[in-house]
Amino acid sequence: MPLSRDGSKSWDWLARTKPATGKKKEAAPGLALETFSEGGTVLGSLELKGKALILRVNSKERAARGEAMIMAAVGDLLRPPLTTIQTVEQAMRDRAARGEREEPAEEIPPDVARQIMQDHLDRHYRATLDRPIPMLGGKSPRQAVRRKVVDWLKYLENSSARNEGSPLADYDFRWMWEELGLAEERK
Repeated sequence: MPLSRDGSKSWDWLARTKPATGKKKEAAPGLALETFSEGGTVLGSLELKGKALILRVNSKERAARGEAMIMAAVGDLLRPPLTTIQTVEQAMRDRAARGEREEPAEEIPPDVARQIMQDHLDRHYRATLDRPIPMLGGKSPRQAVRRKVVDWLKYLENSSARNEGSPLADYDFRWMWEELGLAEERK
């Protein structure tokens, strides 16, 4: 269970990340709302409170996975877990009953919020250019674009070669391959 310390008695449970190997990688369904700059998705949190180890997750399946990993790691040191499930509505009612109120969020000026979002999206999409995308057949956008351009250049050369006897048949497309940095792809 990959953990990252989040305090003296608390940890974040992180998804295992694999280095890019060029192999087709299945994308996780859904949206990861919390990620670290290193790319690890937060699956849950662990907190040591007195003699209790508390695992907080957002699904029954993830709770079962977390429980199995914890029990495998600690063996007989812990008793079987006590599990509680709470809906969002229940959590909000409990919070209101305890008299806790959400602190009003500080208003972020729209131009600052826009810039923050733009910077975030720039970082996200720059990283995405080199990650496999299922919609692109598991290729990164850079790989997919490169492949399309190579196919197009080959199409141009083959089409021109079929025009025997015309000036088009003798046209040398080599300069385009070189200009686009694809000369090593020309075969």
